[in-house]
Amino acid sequence: MGDANLLSLKFLNLWYGYIFDEYEGDSGSVQIPAGSNFTNRSLSQVKNEAGKRVNAGRTTRLNYPEDYLSTIIITKTDRNNAAANGQAPIAYTMIDAYPYSIDAVPMSYGASQIVKVTANFYYSKHLVTYNKIKN
Repeated sequence: MGDANLLSLKFLNLWYGYIFDEYEGDSGSVQIPAGSNFTNRSLSQVKNEAGKRVNAGRTTRLNYPEDYLSTIIITKTDRNNAAANGQAPIAYTMIDAYPYSIDAVPMSYGASQIVKVTANFYYSKHLVTYNKIKN
């Protein structure tokens, strides 16, 4: 689930944008494009500003894979007496991973609205680590 600032969605979009060289800056660091501070702007202002940066005839360039590939570790956690995430029975390690699909789906529950962020990744290989949990 995303927080109010949509931090996970922003992170994944920046990573994806870095792969396709959408941001200017030296290799290894992502810089937010100029004019992308959309704080306290209306939807029409944001759309107008975003439309100015789109160039239909632009060349698509990719960064080198060694610059954007990463290792991702996903750990399944369970509750124990000490904490809500006190046990980790299994962990998946994805090597040389990168996102290829990112979706943000708004979900409503009563008066509240949250955003569910889903990302799919390609990876070269994976490892599974099993931990013995004491009951």
